[in-house]
Amino acid sequence: MTASSYTLYLLLSIAVTVVVTKTLHRNGRILLEGLLPGNETLAGSMHRLLLAGFSLINVGYVMLTLTYGVKPSTLKAVDYISTRFGFFLLVQGFLHFVSIKVMSSMRGPSKEARQPPSRLQQRTASTVEGWLS
Repeated sequence: MTASSYTLYLLLSIAVTVVVTKTLHRNGRILLEGLLPGNETLAGSMHRLLLAGFSLINVGYVMLTLTYGVKPSTLKAVDYISTRFGFFLLVQGFLHFVSIKVMSSMRGPSKEARQPPSRLQQRTASTVEGWLS
């Protein structure tokens, strides 16, 4: 495999990691401040640590995938790069959804879930129960 193929794979992977990290930086802090109300310092520190961990895992994965597997000929370099890059994107998406799920579970039930049902909701429920009985 040519050096240009490796370079292309590295550039694409690192560019995607940077774009996703910037997006998480813009939007993730708001979520953490909601999870830790009144403690913005802790939310900021946790946010920076999560971003650093996310970036390190992704760049580490990219570096490891360069060394594993059968190296293709120049003609199959595009297949090789697209397969490696596809796996990279899947890992990055999986990590993103796991992070969101963990943070959402930390939040607990929403305000709406803790409030008693409205009169309309009660009437609708009793009407539906009447239909079912």
